[in-house]
Amino acid sequence: MHIHNAQLLFSFCFVTMFILTGLSKFNNSNRLFNTKGIFTKNSTLLISLHIAGIFFFGLLPSLFFQQQFTELLSINVKSTISDCCLFIILLLLFASTALHEANKIHSGSLQIYILSNKWLTQYFIARILFLCAYEIFFRGLLLFSCIEWYGAPIAIMISTGLTVIIHVFTNKKEMLGCIPFGLILCSCCISIHAVWPAVLIHTTLSLSHEIPVINYFLTRLKPTR
Repeated sequence: MHIHNAQLLFSFCFVTMFILTGLSKFNNSNRLFNTKGIFTKNSTLLISLHIAGIFFFGLLPSLFFQQQFTELLSINVKSTISDCCLFIILLLLFASTALHEANKIHSGSLQIYILSNKWLTQYFIARILFLCAYEIFFRGLLLFSCIEWYGAPIAIMISTGLTVIIHVFTNKKEMLGCIPFGLILCSCCISIHAVWPAVLIHTTLSLSHEIPVINYFLTRLKPTR
């Protein structure tokens, strides 16, 4: 794919998701819950945002970078024991950090919000697929394309910088956290020329943060079936 067309594709996908995320933020529906434990106001809009992300971050770019997409999902069986140990340490570190943050979240309101088992299943399926698409875009196709065009240092800056920008609708702490998080994930993916480490780490981080909070609220909100 010609470099100019590839850049237009990446720009279109990013800008589209940036706008959609912003619109969801205005409806307080861009996250499952905020730092005060207040849940999304529009659960349908939240899942729709994730589906849009699956398409614009994952499916659409992958159609135009099919060979690179396949290569980035491959598992390097030649990875050393030290690489595996480092990956496990990072996985446990991010998981423990997410659990710590989850334990600090308390209910910010007395709102009554029914979380059905069916909706929770739909949400977490969409959430996991979205995170896969997210990492395929930022730490996969975009990162390695930029490495080819500009070199690794600039590619890492672009990939990490854009993740910071897309998190402008969350909070300052999460935005700043995207910098070290992005640098670590980019380094992991570049070292083995694959995107799956970023996918596994980000998914683990997200689920370790959300599931404990969901469990905390389910004891109070009594989900329907």
